[in-house]
Amino acid sequence: MLRSARALVGYEVRGEDGEVGRLEELYFDDELWTIRYLVVRAGSRLFGRRLLVSPEAVLAIDDHEDAIRLGLGRDQIGASPEIDLDLPVSRQAEAIYRRYYGWPVYWAEPPVIGAHVPARPAINPRGAPPAEELGDPHLRSSTEVTGYRVEGADGPIGHVEDLLFDDTDWKLHAFVVDTGGSRLWPGPRVVISPESISKVSTRDSTIRVPLARSEVGAGAGR
Repeated sequence: MLRSARALVGYEVRGEDGEVGRLEELYFDDELWTIRYLVVRAGSRLFGRRLLVSPEAVLAIDDHEDAIRLGLGRDQIGASPEIDLDLPVSRQAEAIYRRYYGWPVYWAEPPVIGAHVPARPAINPRGAPPAEELGDPHLRSSTEVTGYRVEGADGPIGHVEDLLFDDTDWKLHAFVVDTGGSRLWPGPRVVISPESISKVSTRDSTIRVPLARSEVGAGAGR
C-alpha cells in the first residue's frame, strides 16, 4: 500500500506491551531509495529519547487508531544502545544498534526489507577510514527534504511537499512536488520518480532532476 510520509508523522508507535512514543520522521537512502528507519520520539517512560526503528520491526500500520505496531517490547527498546541521530549517522553506531536488535546490516548484504534491491557495495579507498566508522551521506531525513526546491533542466519546478512509499517493501515510489510559486500560493501537484533524481543537495536544499519542466507537467503559467 502506498503511504504518505507526511501523513504518518505523529502516529503513535506501540510496542508489544504498550506505547513507545510518536513517529517524528523517516530516514531514507537516496541511492537505493528505500526507507531505512523510523525515527521515534519516545515517551517519558523511555526518557524522551529519539530512537531508530527498522521497518523490519513494524508489524502493522493501523490508520483507524493512527498507530504503528512493533514486534518489540518496551524494555528491549529502553535497553537499546544510545545513538547520535544527527545526520550523517555513524556506520559504526548503526552496526552496533542493528546487532543489538538482530537486524541485518543492509550495506553489506541484501536487506530483508526490499530484498530485491541490491545492497550498496562497500567502498574503502586506500588510506580512508573503515566504512563502518564513516557516516552515511546517503541517509536522508524525510522532514528535512520536505520543502527542498526541485530544479529541472530548464528552471525551477517547485518544492517537495511529501514522499510516497510502499509499506510492503518500504521502497520510495515518488516525491510529491508543489509547483506553486510559494507555500502561501500552492500550485498543481506533480510526482517525480526517485530514479529520475540526479542529486539531492543538503548544501543548498535542492533536488535536481535532468528533466524539462514540461516533462513533469510543471511550469505552466510561469
